[in-house]
Amino acid sequence: MRTLLRLLPVPIRVQLKLILRYFSDMSKGISSKIAKSTGDIKTQSEFKIAQPVKKSHLYENKLHNLRLAANSIEKIVIKPGEIFSFWSAVGKPVERNGFRKGRNLVNGVLSEQVGGGLCQVASIIYHAGIQSNLKVRERFHHSVDIYEEHERFTPLGADATVVYGYKDLRLENIYPFDIQFQFDVQDEVINCSLVAEGELEIKEIVFEVEEIDKRREVKTKIKGEDRVLDIGTYSLIQ
Repeated sequence: MRTLLRLLPVPIRVQLKLILRYFSDMSKGISSKIAKSTGDIKTQSEFKIAQPVKKSHLYENKLHNLRLAANSIEKIVIKPGEIFSFWSAVGKPVERNGFRKGRNLVNGVLSEQVGGGLCQVASIIYHAGIQSNLKVRERFHHSVDIYEEHERFTPLGADATVVYGYKDLRLENIYPFDIQFQFDVQDEVINCSLVAEGELEIKEIVFEVEEIDKRREVKTKIKGEDRVLDIGTYSLIQ
């Protein structure tokens, strides 16, 4: 079945994936929980995080894509019990929606695709979300680690890859009040704030990295606790 699907044109495969996700969300009662309301909230507490935006090929296009996605996301109000969905907020990353070509990591290979660079927005949201004690409903890490330590924009293990139709980032608001992500994208840094109408419970997250053979295993933990939040395995570029 999977072999047959690979023979189909990419747009048809994506559409099939979207249809399957639609019915899956409906059957699980998730569709009604996806945050869709827009507006401003009254900020009582705030958690901020920043990441460098590394200069590379198609750098200006990446900044444009980051700002476009951030502008859509920060309009969304996430009410108690609702789920933030990256793709529900951002929409399809195509030229007619304003996105430009940027660098994307696909199956361990850097390529140029419309909407390239959006994984950095997803990654900073994920990192802010787990530090703010949001519940992770869906998140995928990259399969390959292509960076040296000085090249990273986020710690290994704090990344989130998003692929339209296939991989989403979803975080649930467990608080009894509204929350919202806000952004400030500068030329060399992206700032993300999680603002809330009540007091956020902030956790210090650590990423324990162990190199095994030709891969790196990362355990995500809350500092001072033995409980493992996530285990991610990354292949190494040889």
